[in-house]
Amino acid sequence: MEVPFLFGMGILLLAFNIPIAAALGAAAIATIWVFGIVPLDLVPSIAYATVSKFTILAVPYFIAAGYIMERSGIADRLIRLAGLLVGALPGGLAYVAIVVSIFFAGISGSGTADTAALGAILIPAMGKAGYNKAFSAALIACGGSIGIIVPPSITYVLYGSITGASIGKLFVAGIIPGILIGLSLALPSYISTRHIKSPGWQRGSHRDLLAAARDASWGLAAPFVILGGIYGGIFTPTEAAGIVVVYAVAVGMLVYRELPRQSLPRFFADSALITSMALVIVIGASLFSWIITRLGISAQITHAVSVFSSDPQIIVIVLMGILLITGMFLDAVSITFIFIPLFLPLLQAAQIDLVWFGVLYSVNMAIGQATPPVGVNLYIAAGIARVPFAKVSQAILPMIAGEVVVLAILVFFPELTLWLPNIIGMR
Repeated sequence: MEVPFLFGMGILLLAFNIPIAAALGAAAIATIWVFGIVPLDLVPSIAYATVSKFTILAVPYFIAAGYIMERSGIADRLIRLAGLLVGALPGGLAYVAIVVSIFFAGISGSGTADTAALGAILIPAMGKAGYNKAFSAALIACGGSIGIIVPPSITYVLYGSITGASIGKLFVAGIIPGILIGLSLALPSYISTRHIKSPGWQRGSHRDLLAAARDASWGLAAPFVILGGIYGGIFTPTEAAGIVVVYAVAVGMLVYRELPRQSLPRFFADSALITSMALVIVIGASLFSWIITRLGISAQITHAVSVFSSDPQIIVIVLMGILLITGMFLDAVSITFIFIPLFLPLLQAAQIDLVWFGVLYSVNMAIGQATPPVGVNLYIAAGIARVPFAKVSQAILPMIAGEVVVLAILVFFPELTLWLPNIIGMR
């Protein structure tokens, strides 16, 4: 009776538009209370144990760093560099959006933040240049989701805190898949925009490219600061998050001089608000997941799937299918704390590489961020473009199809994910 009650209560609360954190947490607490699973006074300890992990400390720092960098002039400089590289091509602004999305993903670590920051600049520019607004919004929504694949990714931090997988290795392993997801957007962009001429961009000379690259170098260097420090053993991924905040403030205030000192308290307050919202979801989802584990559902799933197949690749395909479906309806943080603890015993029993699965999982969540009916990036981009959600949902389908193809390739060819961390000795 406990399992039907738990899921029934959760679904009922969500149906009444109760926020997901409250719905999951209330369903878990109600189940504990009704069935007397543990004393209620243990609930705060369970919640605290989740958010008090040292690795979770990286989350607010990465959010703050991305928030500051997005407002320090880095986006404008990256767009100028990308414009000189690919802007002169037919439909060049679409390719600029793709290239900048990959660049910017290495700074923020948040798909929604990337969508909002780049959308505010690129969607109006694409509209003035004659691009279909629904297409522009769809492209930015998909491009923004690369932010949770390419390091530094908050999703990797949360995943690593649960599974114990190396966050540094996850960061490095996400680079090639993130680039492949970006490239998958090129074909639908070419089909939709090949008739649109360049909005005045000329192919950059070597001198122009060098000048633009030099101007954008502080933004481009951010991921190398993070990965280089982690790989070199200078600091841990959690400490790297704090380092990159200092780096972001220094670049914004001292180098580009576009970050007013008096604005810092507001930026940190906004970052704290976003962090608190994420951690509330973490607490609600972790309570829900704890009940699921306590009731033995993880063991039942492991047994059921192992009876169905013992092939690790088949198991991964099944789990990816489950995550693709749930990603259409739930946010990445909730899915992370509900399903990863649920799947972890199965992954360990099947001896599936946790870094490989973590990157596949992150790609899956990136697809979910841009997939209707609940894709948060879609809502952000549609709001910026002032286009009906239904039109953006229709325009994004070819892009989602391309991303699913990339996900399938990564499933069948694990070397694409693991080659880079292995080649630099992160075994």
